[in-house]
This record gives sequence, C-alpha cells and structure tokens, in this order.
Amino acid sequence: MKHAHASTLSHRLDWLADLVNLSLDRLLARGLARTAVPFAAATLSLCADATRWLAPLYTLVLRLWLAFAIPGALAIASSNGSAGDVVSLLPVTSAATFAAPLTLVCATLVALGYATRPTALLLIVAISAVRMMGLGVEAYPYWFMALALVALWGPGPGPVSLDALVERALRRRFPQLSGQPAFSLDGVPRVVIVGAGFGGLTCAAALTRARVAVTVIDRHNYHLFQPLLYQVATSGLSPGDIATPVRGLFREHFNVRVLFGEVSSVDRVRREVLMDGQRIAYDYLVLATGAAHSYFGRDDWAPHAPGLKRVEDATEVRRRLLTAFEQAEVTDDPAEQASLLTFLIANAWNGTPVPGLAPAAKQGGDYVAQVIRARVEGRPAPASFRYQHLGSLATIGRKAAVADFGFVKLHGGLAWWLWGAVHLGFLVGLRNRTSVVLDWFWAYLTYRSGTRLITGGAGSQKTEQMHATDALQRQGAA
Repeated sequence: MKHAHASTLSHRLDWLADLVNLSLDRLLARGLARTAVPFAAATLSLCADATRWLAPLYTLVLRLWLAFAIPGALAIASSNGSAGDVVSLLPVTSAATFAAPLTLVCATLVALGYATRPTALLLIVAISAVRMMGLGVEAYPYWFMALALVALWGPGPGPVSLDALVERALRRRFPQLSGQPAFSLDGVPRVVIVGAGFGGLTCAAALTRARVAVTVIDRHNYHLFQPLLYQVATSGLSPGDIATPVRGLFREHFNVRVLFGEVSSVDRVRREVLMDGQRIAYDYLVLATGAAHSYFGRDDWAPHAPGLKRVEDATEVRRRLLTAFEQAEVTDDPAEQASLLTFLIANAWNGTPVPGLAPAAKQGGDYVAQVIRARVEGRPAPASFRYQHLGSLATIGRKAAVADFGFVKLHGGLAWWLWGAVHLGFLVGLRNRTSVVLDWFWAYLTYRSGTRLITGGAGSQKTEQMHATDALQRQGAA
C-alpha cells in the first residue's frame, strides 16, 4: 500500500511539473515539426539537445549561485560591508535576513542538492515573513524567482545532486515508483477470492503487499455497502451512492485482477474454479460469497416478502413502499388506507458465534489474508480466528440513536452523529463518501428524501396485495 501511495505521489509531482512548464512555446512546438516552416524540425531537435545537455549544468550553476549567496551575506556582515563588490553578483541582503545556523544549513543543502525543493520553499517563506514583519530588509525579486525555479521547475535540482542519487536508488529498490511491477508474477502463489463483499475486499487489500497473484471474482462489478442499503429502500440515498466499482479499487495494484462472472463449481482435485465455462487455477481459494436470507424451503414466499441484501432488493422495497403511499393517497376507504400503510419488518438473528455483519466479514477477510501470507512467507500461522465485537450502533430516527461500546454507552444526538461518522468511514471511495454526505446534509436541512423514484414492476400495490392474499389462501387450503 505504501508503494501505491508513493506511485500516486510521483504521478502528482509529474502533473505539477507539466503544469509549471506550460507555455506558448511548448504548445506551438507540438505541431511545429510537422509544418512547412524552414528548419523547424532541426531547430526543435537542437533545442531538445540543448535542454538535455545544458539543463543539468544550468541547475548546478543556479544551485551554487544560491548557495554562495547565503554565506556571502555572512562574509559581508563580518567585514563591516568592505566586500561591496560581491553585492552586485550575489543577493546578500536577501540572505542576511536569517540567523547564522539557518543560513549555513540552507547553503549546504542547496549546494549538495539534498532536499532542495523543501529548502527553497523554506527560504521563500522565511524571506517573505521577514518582509511582512517590516524589518526594512531589502529582498531581491530575482532571488525569489530563482528559488521558485528550483522548487517548482520540473528537473528540480538536476541530475548532479544528492536528490537525484536518492531518487535513482529508491527507483531501483522500489520499481513500482517508475511504473514497473515490484516483482514478477511468474511462479508466485495464486489466490482466488470469490466474492467482493467486505470479507473479500479486505482479504484482497491485505494481499496487495504480498508476493502473490490475486484474482477477485464477483457476479457484480461493484462493491455494495449493505449497512446503508435500507436508506436506498427508504429513498434516502440512490444505489450509486453506496456502490463502488471493484476494478477501480485495485487499479494501482498490479498483482490484483478483477473478473466479472459467477463461479458455479470448485474442482478441489485439480484446484480450479469454474466461472462461466472458464477454468481458473488457484493455490489458495477464499470463498467470501457472503450470506443470503432464507425462506426455510418456502421460496414461494419470496415475491411477497423480499429481503434486503442486493440493490435490486432495495429498489423493490422502495417501489412497494412508495406505491403503497401513492395508493393510500387516492383511496377513500379508511380500512384500505390503514392496510396499505401497514408494514411488517422481520430481522431475527439466531445468535450464531459470528454475526452476519460487516465488521465480522472484514475481520474474517483480514484473518484469511494473514493465514495466506504466513504460508507464502514461511511464517507460523496466526492463532485461530476470534471475532472481536467493537461495539453496536443503531439509529431509529433524526438525532435518535444508541451506541454501546461496552465501556461507554451513548444515546441521542451524539450517538446519531457518531453513527453517521462511522458509516462514512466504512464507505469505499471518496466519491461515495462525498455523495452520501451531501444527500444527508440536504435531508437534514430540508426534511426531504432525495430519491423517491418508483422503479421495477408496473403493478399497483393493491393488485399485488390481492395476488399475495390469493396465494396464501391457496397454500392454506392445500
């Protein structure tokens, strides 16, 4: 993960360098070589060669000039201004604004080209602070520009510097900083993870730093944040707010690939999984398909009592809820209206050792990754898995929630805000977090839900209730 962050930082620095180098000359040069202008191609080639060979010399001279200006100020100060001929070549009055220890440290760093960019920025900030304090010290503008050039220019301190040596050493040590894989995938253990829920994603994320080839398979191309699925069903959020494409989560990790498909069987003898007619070999298999609600053999109840595990379930519940409200608006029969506005919510739990919750799945996924890494790296296996209950959070309305962490219990508004913060932290992706915050903020200010769309079947709630009643009566008669 650290390597991925370093690679991202490198890309951002390259983008900043391109932005600083933006000029009309660079824009015109892109198409100048293909024009009929005489000697255009030769001129551009000469400029490119001059930049390649003279830029290192220019950056070295610029650094040495800035470095000598700093101790030059000390020399003039110690000679009572007798070395006035140096003033015309070095911006000594600008450098004279610092104390002696800072000047010597900055001069050494700039001369050696070590931490050059931060040092140049420090000098700019220090000079600006002295000027703003009104101490009457003259500062040369061209020295500011030279420092800014060192800090922001693409080549920075240049190849003749300690920064360049450190960068080359880091790129050799961590090839992924140069966009290359950290290791070869040939011959490494193959890990197949079936399911991109909380457990599967946590396991895959923990294995991005291991020398393994990871394959994540899911029947959906997105990861669904199920704890907020009920807010989709109640029109508080849209499905896109709590769903994140899985492929985008591992875009920066070369040893993880994501496949969109459904695993139908596992061949334990050949160590392969069958996905849509394709066989995928594995050395380690992680089955993280999650849990589903059960009708205890009465699957014919499913149309009348939908669960809440998928996006389709949430949109179906939302359709039924909104359709019931719409039907209640147009009926004049109080009994029928009461029937339409009566809902039954069942969510029983049988008290199994590990609850079917997101924290349990994440802890299980991380534990599986530890076991795989221990086997691959030849280390002792971790202790047996034990679920650690970190606390319970529940919300029942606006500024009405409870929180139980064992050692402390909260309720009311504070628990409600804590519930929102915890769920935002578990959400995957900055876009989803931002979208959910905006939707919640809008609902908090206006007391209105943002997504009240009836999608799915076209039948009315009344018609569905009649069909459901008839079906139950037939089952009772049978």
